[in-house]
Amino acid sequence: MVQRLKKFGIENNYFQYKNLFEVSDKTCCDNGVEYIDFDETKKIVVKETSQDNRASCDALLINDSFNFIEFKSFKNVMKYGNKESFLEEIQDSLENKIGDSLWIFDFIPRHKNFILTKQEKKLYKTIEKNYYIVVDVDINPIENLFFTLNSLALGTTNIYDDLISVTSKIVGEITTFSVNKPQLIECKALKQIRE
Repeated sequence: MVQRLKKFGIENNYFQYKNLFEVSDKTCCDNGVEYIDFDETKKIVVKETSQDNRASCDALLINDSFNFIEFKSFKNVMKYGNKESFLEEIQDSLENKIGDSLWIFDFIPRHKNFILTKQEKKLYKTIEKNYYIVVDVDINPIENLFFTLNSLALGTTNIYDDLISVTSKIVGEITTFSVNKPQLIECKALKQIRE
């Protein structure tokens, strides 16, 4: 069923594959794995359903589970000027993006031209859904020094732990969608989640 769903998504232009550098909007270096550009999927589904624009994750990787991926740059802390504004933006956007991403994705197996048997419908409901927040903490030493100095100037000494705390607050919002707790990972860890 999963392979048939992927094939349907590709043939009907819902799934457009790109490398990591492209799909992460230059947040992560390419790792040799191609990901579904979920922003493109969103545009097509929103147009076909005549819905208002929805929020969505940045990428999707389908293997034995559905892996929704959102890219966040630690460097954006400097743009916000303080850690609290950055974390608040992440929490607000993730709450919407998780729900909307699941709604967008669910459109595809419910498409009128994609017929699921009763057994496949049951299987679809049980397939694990993961949400990854991928951060660019694996930056080069010069950027790392610059980032550390700016973070200290902003009073931001442990933002990684703060991001973990923010993602754990969202869990209550997503349990109705049967999604695993969001996981915060580094760009280089994405390679472990393969098709």
